[in-house]
Amino acid sequence: RKQLLASVIATGPAFDIWSGTVDVAVGAEWRRDQGSFQADDLLFTGDTMSFRGTASVDGTEQVYELYTEAVVPLYEKPDGSRRLGLELGARWSDYDQAGSVWTWKAGLDWQMLDSLRFRTMFQRAVRAPNIEELFLEQFTQTGTVVGDFSPDPCSASSDPVGTGNAEKCVIQGLPEDQIGVFEAAIGYPVDFTAGGNPALEPESSDTFTMGFVFNPLSLPNLTVAMDYYDLEITDTIGEINAMLICFDAQNTKGVFCDNIFRDATGNIAAISEPISNRGLLSTSGVDVQAQYVTDLPGSMALFDDYAQLSVTSVWTHVIANETQENIVTEVYDCNGYFGWPCQQIHPGADFGGSFPENRVLTNFKYASGPLDLNLAWRWIDGMENAAILASGDFGIPDPDFAVPTVSSYNYFDLGVSYRLTDALRLRFGINTLADKDAPNMANNVFENNTDARLYDVFGRSYYLSFTWNTSD
Repeated sequence: RKQLLASVIATGPAFDIWSGTVDVAVGAEWRRDQGSFQADDLLFTGDTMSFRGTASVDGTEQVYELYTEAVVPLYEKPDGSRRLGLELGARWSDYDQAGSVWTWKAGLDWQMLDSLRFRTMFQRAVRAPNIEELFLEQFTQTGTVVGDFSPDPCSASSDPVGTGNAEKCVIQGLPEDQIGVFEAAIGYPVDFTAGGNPALEPESSDTFTMGFVFNPLSLPNLTVAMDYYDLEITDTIGEINAMLICFDAQNTKGVFCDNIFRDATGNIAAISEPISNRGLLSTSGVDVQAQYVTDLPGSMALFDDYAQLSVTSVWTHVIANETQENIVTEVYDCNGYFGWPCQQIHPGADFGGSFPENRVLTNFKYASGPLDLNLAWRWIDGMENAAILASGDFGIPDPDFAVPTVSSYNYFDLGVSYRLTDALRLRFGINTLADKDAPNMANNVFENNTDARLYDVFGRSYYLSFTWNTSD
């Protein structure tokens, strides 16, 4: 990969207003990205067992940008104890492939009291498609669609007329006189074609955050911060699932149904699923962080007649976690669920994800002289099987779950740090003290019948390290 870049920027005080000096930055930039990768022919064509290599990539994208930012002091007391500031910014970008887009931001920072600070920000951002998403070579691999637990919505047993799928089946190539007669073969081979798409548009996001930091004068050792966030991304870029899009009940116009091809037998023989602009991806929630630090009595000190205890807790509460395969399909709120169809929060994934409504991380730290003791408590909220969200869709009967729910999980990690000399420090720790197994989530998520990105799959583990610092 090669990148060429040229930019110019000017910053500094621009002018004075009633409350102070307005600082401004203006700039211009040009970037040219070129990517080239030649795939191994044998790996790319799938002539190796259980493995297919990455496809070739060859393409160039360039962009011209103009931008400006400003920090505007609206009010400030001479001693700095009260102040109100405005932050503004705007950027224009012109991409060869993705076209022209505007982005901007506007925010306030308000020191209301000695103990209370308020902050808020609204931003419009974009992400243009990268070289791989634009220019990945088309490739084909063979798989199946119809199985014992994944029927063909066009089969007579799935009642395509009653479910409103008859017209979609005709678009795919099933003759009209076979509607209500045709029955799909289980395990029929299907060629899946995927790859890049030069016609991609940038994905865009709107982000709103609002929060405060509170240091009560009556409890000077306590700090509390709370932030509300609301993020919405449209035209998300990723691999698609043409079956999910076509047979979604909300897709009344049969969008992407012509990407599914049936042969003379009526069975699905090929599906085209290039990287595409998808649908909505949004989340909102509240992050709360609290920290309390206090000196302990000398009797509780192990070294130097001094000890300190600090407790820090971070709680993340998700209000909504929505995903949409395509702009014409149903929006699923995956908050508090795991598994299909919530895998689509990770575009193109063929497996489920886990999206707990609440997570809490609390850390207790005891310090005395050269010794630090840390105990971390991780709590993960329980979840329900997300397949219930799509119950009855795509011809799939009401599910009979092997794993209907996952209970809440607690993990405890212990760490010890001891300063042997001014330059040498020893660290020892035990993760997952209780040696707790990760929950069994069957084939709903990722690999190993669990979500290895959320839960600890190794059980109890130990570490030991020495750090030598010669900077002093």
